[in-house]
Amino acid sequence: MAVIYLPSLTTILLQAERHKGSLLTREEVEAIRDSAFRVTIPDPIARYMEPCGGDADIDPLMCWEMWCRLRTAETAFSLRQG
Repeated sequence: MAVIYLPSLTTILLQAERHKGSLLTREEVEAIRDSAFRVTIPDPIARYMEPCGGDADIDPLMCWEMWCRLRTAETAFSLRQG
């Protein structure tokens, strides 16, 4: 079974960080992950849905690590855009 966050965990964390106005801490990221709305669906359905939503969402088991990588990539992209 696969866990799907609605909206995506990436979207939820981006909104939370923008609302806060500063970087989220590990504790905040994990608290948001733990309290966010999610559903469990069969793996074949999750694999089918993934391309429809664009990029794969953050893995909740590696939430902090993936969030840090995403944030770093987004910052680098913003700097290149000028």
